[in-house]
Amino acid sequence: MSDLHNSLLGGRLTKGKGGFLRKFVGSGRGRLMGRPLRIEYPGVFYHVTSRGNEKREVFKGQRDRGKFLEYLESATVRYGARFHAYCLMTNHYHALVEAPRGNQS
Repeated sequence: MSDLHNSLLGGRLTKGKGGFLRKFVGSGRGRLMGRPLRIEYPGVFYHVTSRGNEKREVFKGQRDRGKFLEYLESATVRYGARFHAYCLMTNHYHALVEAPRGNQS
């Protein structure tokens, strides 16, 4: 890792046990760097979006779009998600999803 990365991160990053990254601070003691806990509550709405790598196509035709919609349907059965709106573009999609149980992540 470059000196610039080290100075921006304020320490040295090394790979720890189980593939986790550990940040070692001045004292030499490490601590795990994880994402903050997600606050979950019933009835929350999420704007879900994803784009293809390098803005390439993710849906090449109607068959791909149909299969994707089947995945969305399975999420309603498995997780109780409610899809209020969606838009499938050639290289990305948007969905407005309600998590009635507050358990989607």
